Parts: sequence; C-alpha cells; structure tokens
Amino acid sequence: SSETKHYRESFFATIHKSSLDIKGADDLELYRFCRLSATRFAGTVINGKKGLVSILNPEYFTLKEEIKDYNLRLYDVKEPTPRLYVASRAKIVDSEKAIDTWIKSRPSKGAKVSMADNTAGYHDLIETKPDIGSPFEDSRLLFLDPEATQQKERLDMKNVQDKLDGTALPAVPEFKKGEVVEGSGKCEFLHEATGSVSISVNMAKAGFVVLCDRFYPGWQVQIDGLPGTICRANGFMRAVYLRPGAHLVQYQYRPRSLFAGFYLALSALIINLIIAFWGARTWLWSIILYLSNGKWPESDNGCKEVGA
Repeated sequence: SSETKHYRESFFATIHKSSLDIKGADDLELYRFCRLSATRFAGTVINGKKGLVSILNPEYFTLKEEIKDYNLRLYDVKEPTPRLYVASRAKIVDSEKAIDTWIKSRPSKGAKVSMADNTAGYHDLIETKPDIGSPFEDSRLLFLDPEATQQKERLDMKNVQDKLDGTALPAVPEFKKGEVVEGSGKCEFLHEATGSVSISVNMAKAGFVVLCDRFYPGWQVQIDGLPGTICRANGFMRAVYLRPGAHLVQYQYRPRSLFAGFYLALSALIINLIIAFWGARTWLWSIILYLSNGKWPESDNGCKEVGA
C-alpha cells in the first residue's frame, strides 16, 4: 500500500474539495486529478448522508446517466487523457509531490483551464530519477534476476562500443528542474497481455512517451531490445525518453521481490533439511549400520537396541 499512498491521498484530497463535499466548489482540482490519472469516467452517488449530492461541474464533466435504483450517477470526463501519447510539453520535476502543487493552483482570472494538448498552460510533469519505492528494485540486487543481468551486460557492451565510436549518449539526458521538453511523434500499441505491453513509436523530435498505466515497483522496460529507464509521469504513470527515429518499447512486469522470495524460501528449505538431518544423524547412522550388517548398534548404556 505504500507504493499507492500518494495516489490515494491525492484522490481523497480532490474528492473532499469537490462539489460532492463543498457546495459551490468548481471541481477544477478533481478534474485535474482525473486528467493526470487518465480517468475517462467518474461515478458519484445521487443521495449521500447529507441529502442530495450536487452534480459535478458541467464544464469538466458530462452527466451520462442516473441509475436511481443503485443511487448512482455516471459522468464522462471531458477531454480525457489518452492512455498512450507523445508528450508535446513535458516539464521536469524532482518529486511526485509536484503534481499536488499544480492540482491546487488556480488559473489567472479569465484564463482557459482546459488541459487539452493545444492549451499552452498544460505540461506533463516528468520525474527522470523517480524513487522506485521498493528496496528489491535497487540496482545492487540485479543479480537476483538472471535475465535482467544478461540484458545489463548487453547494454554495458553497447555503451563501451558507442564510446569507442564516439556516439555514446545517456539513456535520459541530465535535464534541469523546471526545464520543458517539447517532443513530437506517433505511437501505437503492438501487443498487450497480463504483465507486458509492447509499443511502436516513431519520434519526429526527441521527447517523452507517456503510458497511462500505474508506475509501480517491478516494471521494467526494454527500448529496442536493451534495458531502458522508466520515468514517472504526472505522479502516477510511466514514461520513457526516446530520441528521434523508430523505436520498439517493451514493458514487462518482473519484480525482483519475487526472485528474492524464491531464493529465501529455497535457503530456508535447505537450512531446515540440514537441521533435521543433524538432529536425526544418530538414528540415520543406526539404520545404515543395520542395513549393512543386519544388526543394531549398541546404545550408550551397553544394552542392545530393539531389533538387535
């Protein structure tokens, strides 16, 4: 739950500041949260503990249906964020908490508050060095995953060759906090299954490709067959930085905690077997002697064991 704590905190904060709890609220913060989290639909109750619940601001939410039998209202989020896109304007931030400041900020008087791509005031917020949130994903524990270790060796060999050729470039440039990266290109899904996503990308201008799936420990990415770096987009989602040209991006869920758990369980089994064998060593030795010569060895008090 610690990895989803910020998501839950942001969600409840925006809900409690919306017209659902505060009469006359403009619902801008809730709308911004929906855009950042790529939420396409929203649902509220019709009647709450305090009576009839206000309808969400029609500037941001379209009432789709009321189901009185289930005390439910369904809304469409206007201009919903697509699940996959190239960020036309990405602003570099140093913490997932940066989205809280942006969500709570108020537009200048008379300014358009829409978050559509053609709105100059909107940026995707990108962390290029996010805190993964799990000690098992530390690079020092890479040896737990044999496949990831092999991929890292391939990447190291390529980096050495690129340095020799004079073409070496960092996976993600050292952007400054607050810097805006304007990318352009096209992207589409190639394949999707449980725990894996493949994406085809053609970048006209270097930038970030945002996948609106949760940023969560255990996800790994390969870019053109080599290990890449996953950035955090808009506090909750995943993104990769790509240079101009055609690319194949493959996300795969391979948590090292799973490998760590396997090795710990195997170690515990081996230790238990050793302890059990050590505790039963006298009895086992007696059985071996009996099987070899047909006689039970004498006990310490000089008497014969049963069966002697």
